[in-house]
Amino acid sequence: MIDQDEDILKRKYGKATGFRAPDGYFDQLASDVMSKIQEPQQAAVVPLKRRVHRRVNSIIAAAACVGVVGIALWTYLSKSEQTPTVPSEHWIANVNAGEISADEVVDYTMMDNEAIYASLVNE
Repeated sequence: MIDQDEDILKRKYGKATGFRAPDGYFDQLASDVMSKIQEPQQAAVVPLKRRVHRRVNSIIAAAACVGVVGIALWTYLSKSEQTPTVPSEHWIANVNAGEISADEVVDYTMMDNEAIYASLVNE
């Protein structure tokens, strides 16, 4: 089927592709291309100071980031290490006098049964 279609097209239009190069085009092509190529230029010399400054700046930036993270971590850890406050003498006197029940003390300290048993065993 494809061969028949190609034969029909070749008979109707011929084998010509429709593209032609001007006469003598390829004779002068190499010399034209070579004439358009520019002479190689000398490479630019980059001073060493730029590289040193760039490296120093990146080290300074990294040190600043580490410093910020360190200060944030130190601040966070110092807040979590605070000792709990000791109840006032008035509150302790009320507990000893029996004005505050043991249930209120447990609710205040948020102790569960295991913590209560552990504190009783330790006494």
